[in-house]
Parts: sequence; structure tokens; C-alpha cells
Amino acid sequence: MGLLDTVMGALGLSRPIRPREPAPLSLSRMGRARLERLAPGHELVVRAVPVDGGYLAAVDEEPPDRTTMVELQEGLWAEPSHAERLVGLILDYQRGGWVVRLELQVGARETPNPDGRLYEVDRVLHQGRPAFFQRSDGAPPKLVRDLFASEAVRSVLVREHTLTIEREPSHPWSAIDRHVDAALRAHILRGAPVLDGDRAAQREDPLEAEVARVLEEEVLPGVHRDGGDIVLLRVHDGVAYVSLRGACASCPASVLTLKGAVERTLKRAFPKDIDKVLAE
Repeated sequence: MGLLDTVMGALGLSRPIRPREPAPLSLSRMGRARLERLAPGHELVVRAVPVDGGYLAAVDEEPPDRTTMVELQEGLWAEPSHAERLVGLILDYQRGGWVVRLELQVGARETPNPDGRLYEVDRVLHQGRPAFFQRSDGAPPKLVRDLFASEAVRSVLVREHTLTIEREPSHPWSAIDRHVDAALRAHILRGAPVLDGDRAAQREDPLEAEVARVLEEEVLPGVHRDGGDIVLLRVHDGVAYVSLRGACASCPASVLTLKGAVERTLKRAFPKDIDKVLAE
């Protein structure tokens, strides 16, 4: 992620980054050249070795077991489950050894919160409801632990192919940008699985279920574009209690968001049931 990407994103001039389907494990030009120099009968056998938070590729130059392995491309073999865990990666041969690299597009966009930044990636990172993490949370995924390795990162919100970083004030974005980029690349290189978030909660109270639906359909699309999230906690005595997350958590404009987009929308949809909205 370069300076130009960040500047273009800040000015609103960059194109949104969309997720793409990663290609199967492949060989670089130098990797192909190495394969062609192997002894007769020897090909490349790739295995996915478990590590913390994912897998690493191990490459052997040996005759493949053609009864249990699949040929990904000419001369490149792997067990089916291993091949699935290493998609999107490229095997390269450099300085006498095999290395793994990837092509990953990462871009940064400003949010209404000066201490919040939205990062877009061309790979799916997460499925389900957005997942929000703070330092006090126990046992977060490896990617989130890596992000919290920087003292500048206060919170992390992961949604689909994006993540939002809320920073500790006074820390420069340039250093955070580099840290996020490195953590994302390490995450993909590990062949880490897509993070799995909570599904929409099944609410027993009919009113709460309807309020949550209206939030999901009319409010959250805009909030998500700005790197935030709003979760309905409960409805009691005409008050909808919500939790602000991601870029919304410490945004100076959060009161306007609550009283404007959220409260106005809910009061209009539920004039007899909702009088105001409060954040907890």
C-alpha cells in the first residue's frame, strides 16, 4: 500500500477495491525454470503445514504420489485439502530456495472519524455480521492479534473484505498503514481461513426484530461504507439502545449519526414505539 493509494483514498479519488476469486496455487517464471531443471521423475510436491492461525507451504522436489495427489499445473502436485488451503499463492524460486509470495491489493480510505481508517482488500476476510475487537477482548483471531501488536491500534472492525482501524490519538497513519499492510499479507500467506462472524441474532421480541431489520436495511449500508457498525442491544420503554463500533466508536460526529440517521429513521418507522436512541 503506497503513499499514492492513501492520498487518493483520502481525496475520494480512488476506485473501490472489490474482492476477487483467488487463483489456484501457481508457479512463477523462476519457479517454472527450476522445475525444468529437476532430475527425471522429480516434480514439485507442495504441502500445507499447520501453523498458528493458518498454514505455510512446504515444497519438496520428489516424485509425486499420483494416487492421492492432484496436479495443479504441469509438474506441481498437492493433496486436495492442501491445495484448497494455499489458493491465491505463488511459488517462486530465489537464491537457491523456494519462497511463497502473493499479489494483494490493499487500499486505505478516510472516514468521518479522524482516528478511524477503512482498509479495503481484494480478498474476502470475513463472513457474517461485522466482528468488532478491542484490546480487552480475550482470544481474538491471529490476524487481530497481529494488528494489536501495534500500540497505535485501539480497535479493529472486520467486515467482508474490509477492516477498520481505530487508532490511539497522536499516532501517525503512515506507520499504521505499513503495519496493517504487513499483517494482511502475513494473514493471506498463512492460508488463513475466512473469519466467521455471528449470524443475525434471532430476537424473541417482535418489536426488536423489526427495529433490527430497519437498521440493517436503511441505516447500516451507509454506516458500513464509512467504516462503522451499529448493533441494536435492546428496546425498552421507548428507547432503542445501541452499540457504536469501528469508526463510529470515537467519531466526533457520532451524536449527529445517532440523532440524525438512526433516531430519525427509527422514530419515523416506529412512531408509537421509539422515542429516542441512546448509545451504550
